[in-house]
Amino acid sequence: MKHPWFKVLIGNLKGDKGGHVELKISHDVISRLKSFKGVSTFKKAAMNLLVKTASEDEVKDLRA
Repeated sequence: MKHPWFKVLIGNLKGDKGGHVELKISHDVISRLKSFKGVSTFKKAAMNLLVKTASEDEVKDLRA
């Protein structure tokens, strides 16, 4: 979301007249992109906890 391309689009969504880019992306898409990272971080944390608390045999079963 820190890429200049997104900054221009987000600026246009907020009514910033600085860019001359025709807006072809909805508020919903921007919102989902912002939340995507959070889901991934949560999933990684949950998997990390699972691996740390599961037995070696349980981890092998999950990999299979």
